[in-house]
Amino acid sequence: MNVAVFGASKGLGLYLAEGLADKGFLVHGFSRTKPKSPSVIHHNCDVTVDYSINKALKDAGVEFDLIIYGCCLWQEHESITAAQLQEFIHTGPLGFYQVIEMLNNLQFIKPNANIVSIGSIAANHVDQSSHPAYAISKKLQEILVKRLQANYHLGLKITNLKLGTIGQSFVKVQEVLAVIELIISLGQSSMLSDITLTSTADAVA
Repeated sequence: MNVAVFGASKGLGLYLAEGLADKGFLVHGFSRTKPKSPSVIHHNCDVTVDYSINKALKDAGVEFDLIIYGCCLWQEHESITAAQLQEFIHTGPLGFYQVIEMLNNLQFIKPNANIVSIGSIAANHVDQSSHPAYAISKKLQEILVKRLQANYHLGLKITNLKLGTIGQSFVKVQEVLAVIELIISLGQSSMLSDITLTSTADAVA
């Protein structure tokens, strides 16, 4: 099975890439920074630049059975600015949409492949979030996923995987990997459209 992980240089993306590689999958990681991981095939890719996405995908040159998109920005200033919001949206939802569009145009998505968009519960509270640029970008990404899901008849099996806080007392990265494995274990005629994974600590917060 050929796997593409976008945002595989560190954190959750790198954990998922290495975890799937350890299970015997051929994993291609796409990121601007090369991870220190011998088990992941790295392709330099800036998801905010069309040419960079196109070149990285052509360098990989394979059809993918599983595509995971986890690119996003985290840090933001206390008050939102147009420039900052633009950066968040280009990296998250627009990057996601461009990657899927280009994979489709290049015919690098296998029939009945699984596509997983890593979202956030922050999208549920855009008007109350202390990180508005991040929350707005995740909400827009969720909307774009739903638009693509409407084209399910084209063979696109897309899951919106919405996560709470990742950490020791919150959602564990091992649990996210387990959900990914569940998604790919389903038959060709089934898909999980929306999954929310949170912890009791998230609920308290």
